[in-house]
Amino acid sequence: MNRITQLILSVIAVTVLIGGTLIMDVSFPFQEYKSDSFETPNVGDSSYDDISTTVSQFLWSKRGLDVVSQSFVVLAAVVCCLAMLKYERRPE
Repeated sequence: MNRITQLILSVIAVTVLIGGTLIMDVSFPFQEYKSDSFETPNVGDSSYDDISTTVSQFLWSKRGLDVVSQSFVVLAAVVCCLAMLKYERRPE
């Protein structure tokens, strides 16, 4: 990987991190536009007894989200392994 590619990937990573931070800090009234047609599991603050059941129900009802997140984890692991096994040319 040459310097330009490394610079581009670094800029993209920093942009994603800064964008994610800004999105988390912006207060957006997302509950006002919520559709009532979707059912969301509600876990109370004091009830942690059945959290595994609630998480399991969420993952099985949102199977696409689960598959996409697992695919991202596998892709990230492959990219990290390739980065560790990168071949470096020695100067002649």
